[in-house]
Amino acid sequence: MKFLFLLFLFFTHIEIAAQTTELEPKINSLWKILEKKDASSLSDFFNQWEKESAPLPREDLNKLMPILRNAYAIIENYTDPFEDYEKLDTIKPIVPYVIFPTNVTIKVMDSTFFLSSKVAKESEYIIEELNYNSFKPLLKINRKKVLFLPDQTIAIIDTMIEEEDEDYLNSIILMLSPYVSLRNGYFYNLSRYVIEFAILPFPSTIYFNEALNRAKIFFYTNYFSAMEVSFIKEDKNWSIDKSKSKKIITY
Repeated sequence: MKFLFLLFLFFTHIEIAAQTTELEPKINSLWKILEKKDASSLSDFFNQWEKESAPLPREDLNKLMPILRNAYAIIENYTDPFEDYEKLDTIKPIVPYVIFPTNVTIKVMDSTFFLSSKVAKESEYIIEELNYNSFKPLLKINRKKVLFLPDQTIAIIDTMIEEEDEDYLNSIILMLSPYVSLRNGYFYNLSRYVIEFAILPFPSTIYFNEALNRAKIFFYTNYFSAMEVSFIKEDKNWSIDKSKSKKIITY
């Protein structure tokens, strides 16, 4: 009997949260197919997921509150992290799909938050906070179709591994490898084996000032580095504030 759990990976934080029956529905559906080793249903699964992953229609975008419209404007026009992903993609097997989590936290901060690179307590600067769970920007990724995944639940397997499980785990990887890139490995400190989706850099937290003309975004990924990028809005257009942006190496 295999003990399957859901792994939440958020930056370097790891939390074992739930058993298979409580998995996010998309992952749970995938599991049922993998356990049956049903190749035909797996193809149908990804085709259906692709159909469900359309970006937010432009007419709906225009109806959003200003803070959300600005979040979309930045992400849809900022290509650097996605270009980094594409460069990485040249050294790993080419697959048709890539995963993008759809939940983002957006915070309106006091303007002094943007003046210093060292903030003691973020909570002291927060004016308003919004947890937005349907962030589906129009992303232009060469050779890839974007699949939107609710939440940041990217693990397919998190299990107490035994020697007899290795063939089983390898068969899971073999089934999924024609569709998506994966990260897999053994967490020695937890005595657990993990298989997870490789994801696009995604904006975990977006900070705005009250005037909505300054922003700071933390992009995370489980592939290379996390980035803190600052933006400034001039003449209705967002651009990078290079003097305040930096990369943060996490792996």
